[in-house]
Amino acid sequence: MDWVVENFLTEMPQRAAVGVEGRTVQLRAWKYEAAGSGGYQVPVYFLDTDLPDNSDWDKTITHFLYGGDQYYRLCQEIVLGIGGVRMLRALGYRSIERFHMNEGHSSLLALELLDESAREAGRAAVTYDDVERVRRKCVFTTHTTVAAGHDQFPVDLVMRFGPAGNLSHERCLLLRGLSQFDLFGFESEPLCQWRRQKIQGNLPADVFRLFRWLVD
Repeated sequence: MDWVVENFLTEMPQRAAVGVEGRTVQLRAWKYEAAGSGGYQVPVYFLDTDLPDNSDWDKTITHFLYGGDQYYRLCQEIVLGIGGVRMLRALGYRSIERFHMNEGHSSLLALELLDESAREAGRAAVTYDDVERVRRKCVFTTHTTVAAGHDQFPVDLVMRFGPAGNLSHERCLLLRGLSQFDLFGFESEPLCQWRRQKIQGNLPADVFRLFRWLVD
């Protein structure tokens, strides 16, 4: 069955780019207008790397949801988190008050927000003031409270992406958060960064208290 994207989504003319292991990967967005029960139209944007300027492999980064190996998934999370913020800015969304992340797939957006905050203040380095500003903008939710439900990435894989992918050594230490051993779990970053965390689903009381302790 052929699925023609143009029959359902509208291609936006704006472009953004991210660094992936020293390569520049171009991004575009497709818009879908979701109609709310109250009559409001909510734009939903789908990121796409299948562009002529990208390599054959980079074109496939957005081809599969939850697919591929750890390298593929990390590339996707860079596109979603860092690229997502850059695309929103390119689309004209410059006064967003809250960024909601469900699970950790988009949590790298915090790095882009931290860089934005530092640049706006005329600084090259991120400070605690930037962290607090970003914390107030971000809300993180999860419905998967076991380790098997979250992506984790080996340190040596993350370090391969370097500063060009916004994953310098200093940023890797920030992302490490509550991760254990030699793995980075981006879901643990929000527990260190975000202003608050909401828990979805029905949790046992002791699990809920644990999350409250981590956040507070």
